[in-house]
Amino acid sequence: MMYDGDFERGERYFSDLLMGLPAVLGCLVLTPFLLYVWSREAKLEDIYRHAATRAYDAQQHDLAVVCFDRLIRINPRLEDRFHLGLSLVAAGDQERGLRIMSGIASPEKQGFGPAHVWQAKQLMVNPEADLETITTAISHLSNAKKTLYKDSEVNYLLATCFWGTGSTERALESLRDASLQNPAYYYDLFKACQKHKLLPETNKAAELASDFLKQQVASHPLDRDARYRYVEVQIWLNVFDNAEQILLQGADVDPDGDWNKTLAKAYLARFRQRKSERVSLDELLSYLQKALAADPESTDVIKELADVGIVDPSGRIEKMLEQSLTSGRHNAIVHFVLGSRRWQLNLVDDAVFHMKRAYKLDKSLSIAANNLAYYELLKEDGDLQRGLELIDELLQEFPDSHAFRETRGQLLAGLERWEEALDELEYALPKFPQEKRLHASLALCYDAIGQSKLASQHREIAAAVQQSN
Repeated sequence: MMYDGDFERGERYFSDLLMGLPAVLGCLVLTPFLLYVWSREAKLEDIYRHAATRAYDAQQHDLAVVCFDRLIRINPRLEDRFHLGLSLVAAGDQERGLRIMSGIASPEKQGFGPAHVWQAKQLMVNPEADLETITTAISHLSNAKKTLYKDSEVNYLLATCFWGTGSTERALESLRDASLQNPAYYYDLFKACQKHKLLPETNKAAELASDFLKQQVASHPLDRDARYRYVEVQIWLNVFDNAEQILLQGADVDPDGDWNKTLAKAYLARFRQRKSERVSLDELLSYLQKALAADPESTDVIKELADVGIVDPSGRIEKMLEQSLTSGRHNAIVHFVLGSRRWQLNLVDDAVFHMKRAYKLDKSLSIAANNLAYYELLKEDGDLQRGLELIDELLQEFPDSHAFRETRGQLLAGLERWEEALDELEYALPKFPQEKRLHASLALCYDAIGQSKLASQHREIAAAVQQSN
């Protein structure tokens, strides 16, 4: 039997239930709707992210901007805002793109790591950046490092910035960290230690760089930079035979590569190493001959050739050279060295004789003989008349040589024989259209004969060549 009090209480419960029923029904109706909206937005987010990524990868920058813009309205993730900034900059809207980047990565505080790195790179584009700009880049990279502490590129970029501020120790420390994180940077560490004469660490870095580059060349035989660097560290480590083999393999697998200049440097390095070990002259000359055959225009080889005959004031080496010549060994290169020696002693007739013989036996020596005369232009106390005599002798047998004619024109211009100089320089011009000194000398000639307009044009070309170099 229910008491009156119980009845009243039950009536109140029922009344409360009726009052709360709309809310319950509302929840039952609203929940599926909210789930639908949420799932729809999630689907839209996926759709926009897929479209944005595809447009970004395809470099369809305007479309990427639209997709990333809509995407961050649904879910403003830092990564998507970063890619929106990149897309805006690529699409030409620098102002808004940079504003977004600054919003997610300010130099004063930690922000989105990749955005810090991107801004640092933009600041470092100019190699002449001032100290304030470099310092700002360092702030960005320091903030990036807080989250990207395992990123080798951040440490490498920090090293580059520290070099710019003159902070050698901090640069080396960052470069060491980058190398530990990525062995590809051991070559950069090797070069830095070599430059600062840190010999034990240079050797260690060279060995580690060699290990990495060996694998790189084996895996990517067409990677020219890796092959060049591998050769460089092998030469430093005095593993010359391996360096030579690497270059010869490069010529086989990649015949379009410019391997000859590097091969000449390798032979020259071997020459210098063996020269310090006082080996036979025949062996030394063989390296120089190979170097010059590989790169006839190498001024370093030419200088060694000119010096090798005068390293012994007693004349012992010169006698050995003459003996080598009479025995038929290294004829062309020995003639050149003897010619260089005679030139140093001002024995012009003998010098010309040996130079002509050298060039007849080995056409690659033409640039060497030519440069010997050209050096008179470059020396402060150069004897231009003596240089002219040498080049005139050579031109008697090789009258069509553009290089010889250009040198003759330069010497004549130095002697202020303007009309004759103009003939020679204009003959050489089609062969050397980008030679700055040639255009400068032509300007002098035209000025001297009253052709100021032509002189002005050649000065403009010389200036343009200077800037492009």
